[in-house]
This record gives sequence, C-alpha cells and structure tokens, in this order.
Amino acid sequence: MTGSAEQIALLVSQVVARLAEREQRIYALRLQQLRQGIDPVVFLRHATLHLQLPDLGFIQRLAEGDGDDPAVSALHEAWSWGVRVHISLHQQLLAALPRSKLLPLPLSFSDHLGHQVRLSANRLLSYRDVATLDPCWLIVGRKTLLTPLAKECLPTRHIQLLRQE
Repeated sequence: MTGSAEQIALLVSQVVARLAEREQRIYALRLQQLRQGIDPVVFLRHATLHLQLPDLGFIQRLAEGDGDDPAVSALHEAWSWGVRVHISLHQQLLAALPRSKLLPLPLSFSDHLGHQVRLSANRLLSYRDVATLDPCWLIVGRKTLLTPLAKECLPTRHIQLLRQE
C-alpha cells in the first residue's frame, strides 16, 4: 500500500469506529431540557434520544405535529439528523396515548419501570402477532379483535393488553 492509501484506510477505520460508538450512545433528557433545544453536537455523538417522563399534553402536541411547541420542533430536528427517539412514560398515561396519531411517528416507548410499550394498528391480533413479542404493554384500539389462541398466549408471554376507549 502507498502512504496515501494507508492514510485513507486509517481515516475510514476511524470514521467507522466513531459511527459504531455513536450507535451505542443514548442522550437522556427531560421535557424542560428538550424545550430549551438540543445542541446539534448531541446528534453527532448520540444515535438515540431518550425523553424521560413527559406529560400527556406534550405527547398530544407531538401527535398533532404542533410546530409551535419548541419541544416538538426539537424532536423533529432530531429525526432530521437520523436520531432515534425513545420516550418513557408513566404507566398511568398509557391508556390516554393518542395511539392512532402516534403510530406513524418513528418512536419507541417504555413505561416508567422500563417495560416496553407497543402500539398496534391491527384490527385483528392472532397468535402469530403476539407469540414473538417480548414482555410488554400492548396498546390496541377498543374494537381490536383477538383470536382465542392470541388471548391464551398473552399471559404466558407476559404481555399486558390495554384497550383504548
């Protein structure tokens, strides 16, 4: 290899190492910090934002895409940088989530104890839909039908079904 080829290989390996490091890094923040905006350096160094325990009003503004809310705008900016967004919510808020409006957004959720929260758009849940799920909260619409085998599978997989009214 020539000197320049070795330099290019070294540079590429350094970029790959930094990207791999970024992929593992999570930036945790509260709603008040999010409202103040996020330094773009955070997006360069972290692949995931973890918003901790926001209130239901913010979740509703996020679902509506309220661009006047600085916290909503900050999340949109994070998405534009390719950053994943995870939100942990208090369990008491789960039933009030605007499920259908949140489904299209690139979000993941957990409750305040760290249990995964999944939103489902399916109108029918079969065994196949629930058998591969890890223990979680599964939030479905009030008219969602479950097959008998799916119902039987829920407790064995430690899945808490939450129907929204």
